[in-house]
Amino acid sequence: MPIQHKPYCSKCGIVKNIGSDRARKLGFFATALGRLKSRIDKEHDRSTYSIAKLSE
Repeated sequence: MPIQHKPYCSKCGIVKNIGSDRARKLGFFATALGRLKSRIDKEHDRSTYSIAKLSE
């Protein structure tokens, strides 16, 4: 995921809030953490497989 450039003040450097001020529900964060966990698990499985393959 590329870094998003956000508008900011050239005088003081404060970044503008371009997001919604609406609160997120708990399910939003639970889903985000679940996706992060599955991504980390996939990377771990790949590294474990590659290490096992090298040791053969």
